[in-house]
Amino acid sequence: MSTVRVRFAPSPTGQLHVGGLRTALFNYLFARKLGGKFILRIEDTDQERYVESAEAGIVQMLGWAGISPDEGPHVGGPCDPYRQSERLPLYRKVAETLIAQGNAYKCYVSGDELEDMRAQQVARGIPPKYDGRHRHLGAAEQARFEAEGRKPVVRMRIPDRDERIVVDDLVRGKVAFNSSQLDDQVLLKSDGFPTYHLAVVVDDNAMGITHVLRAEEWLPSTPKHLLLYKWLGYPLPQFAHLPLLLNPDRTKMSKRMGDTAAEDYRDKGYLPEALVNFLALLGWNPGDDRELFTLEELVPVFDLERVVKAGAVFDRQKLDWMNQHYLGRLDEAALWTALKPYVDQTPYAGADPALLRRVCRTVQPSLVVLSDIGKHLALFFRADSDPVAAEVGAALAEASSKTVFNALRARLKSADRVDALSFKEMMKAVQKETGIKGKALYGPVRMAITREAEGPDLAEVVDIFGRDKVLRRIELALN
Repeated sequence: MSTVRVRFAPSPTGQLHVGGLRTALFNYLFARKLGGKFILRIEDTDQERYVESAEAGIVQMLGWAGISPDEGPHVGGPCDPYRQSERLPLYRKVAETLIAQGNAYKCYVSGDELEDMRAQQVARGIPPKYDGRHRHLGAAEQARFEAEGRKPVVRMRIPDRDERIVVDDLVRGKVAFNSSQLDDQVLLKSDGFPTYHLAVVVDDNAMGITHVLRAEEWLPSTPKHLLLYKWLGYPLPQFAHLPLLLNPDRTKMSKRMGDTAAEDYRDKGYLPEALVNFLALLGWNPGDDRELFTLEELVPVFDLERVVKAGAVFDRQKLDWMNQHYLGRLDEAALWTALKPYVDQTPYAGADPALLRRVCRTVQPSLVVLSDIGKHLALFFRADSDPVAAEVGAALAEASSKTVFNALRARLKSADRVDALSFKEMMKAVQKETGIKGKALYGPVRMAITREAEGPDLAEVVDIFGRDKVLRRIELALN
């Protein structure tokens, strides 16, 4: 078997969609599993929608996720250049070959004429598509149009005789289409840039791509690509069309239902390990109940045979659960490195770094995403004079709470210092003295010290606050 070669070929028209990141991930895992090559190709032929910064953003996000191309515009390779805008002469040459074969032709229909054509088709209740009016232009007619200043596009000539075209898909099996369903697709635009349909076939052949793993939305276009492969005498790659990502209501994932760009999740504070793990399980499963995988652990178990046909629901709660798991595994140094950019955006950025690092470690179990850190820091920097919430005030005013506070105050006053261990011993003693235990004991004490009903381990908070601050908060609660 020849070396497996796969590619991820995004268009630089905006931020990298999470569905695109999953496509890149599946290609990467497939190549690594089989000892093949993973190629990044930039399909920048849509000049109207081109965004100058988008390519850099795509490369950055792949690097963030740990997906490293073996070949591409930023690492080079034997098939350079890897940007389609730098390969235009190749597409023109192939288009001319198709015209000479009779499998393509020049079309001079204007944009206004196309709009009018489609409007009439819609009015008659038929699917809108190009009606082939310039399929058989003679040289004289072409010359007349060019004298008018019209610049032609090149269209593929779908066979007049209806034929059955079968896509043999590694995920979906055999999918049949009739050529009568296809229109004469534009292959080369009037500005000399190819459309996706010509460029993808030419480049996949030129770059030796053996397997095409791409989104399900490209399946209806594949029959056109198969015709081009046949006309050009190119060997066919194997195709695998991956299931769509769906919103919770099972509609196609869209911005109206939440974040769709991979950068959105990075910026909100999801770890790359969590997002990669989560995306891997959207449309694929390992065949058992295991859910947590590092990128390295995914490589040996990934198999296209376990990719499903049905769309995969993007469950944000599941992603949150995974991210909290991966956050909880970070050691102190890695946690601080990850959290510092988010700490720097809070009002507490100028605090003692040693204190901030300690606080971050204390609240680590409570973090779902890195950007949560701001709301958790407030507890440690709140002034004694800050007002308390109504539920906190009510709990502090209970008679049983006052009993607990008096017993705890007496022990705090007689102690030289208080740390996590000694505080736990104090609370045991207070429980024994007052007969109050459980939530009735710890709830009011937490509220008195932190001004919050829930939060990180109370003994750890006390360890950070120290005896004087804790005593002051207990006395304030008594008053």
